[in-house]
Amino acid sequence: MSLRRLWSTASLRLAMTLSLLFGLGAALLIAFFDIGVLRFAEAEAREDLQHQMAIMRDDANRRGGDALISMLEAQARNREARRYLFLVMTPEGRRFSNGLAREVVNAEGFRRNIGTNKRPARWPDQRPNMLVLSDTLPDGTLLAIGRDTQHLDDLRTGMMRLAIWSGVGAIGLALVAGLAACGLVLRPLVGVER
Repeated sequence: MSLRRLWSTASLRLAMTLSLLFGLGAALLIAFFDIGVLRFAEAEAREDLQHQMAIMRDDANRRGGDALISMLEAQARNREARRYLFLVMTPEGRRFSNGLAREVVNAEGFRRNIGTNKRPARWPDQRPNMLVLSDTLPDGTLLAIGRDTQHLDDLRTGMMRLAIWSGVGAIGLALVAGLAACGLVLRPLVGVER
């Protein structure tokens, strides 16, 4: 059967429509899965920051803001901005920061900071996309902890690409399968027609 004649059949149009619907459904399923994974990853980052904040808050409440600053300064891993960026400011003006600036911190709660410059390295300063959690203690001590969210942005970009290409692949595969199935079904009918 010629391809031209095959394209004019209602069977092929039905097969193509169903294939397209299947492919779009698969693409939507993958997109919803991606959204779920991203929400889970961001919830994990928020929970991690809340856990670290609880530790800092407990230390500051028991020993005071100055003692917390001394503890943070004593640990080399805190002076280098690796996983977390800290900012502790006492009402007396004593301060500890390993790269987290006061301008990017709320008085309380979460804040998402979106970088305006392309970042040259993983932890240069607060320019990268960051999630920051802050709290002001009853004595006026400001506690803030930030975490780079570039990995979430990279995950979001990768998942979006995966969803698009998986959707395109599913639609293409479904269209090819629909075309092949239609050809197999119509071939015996052409013989009967002859």
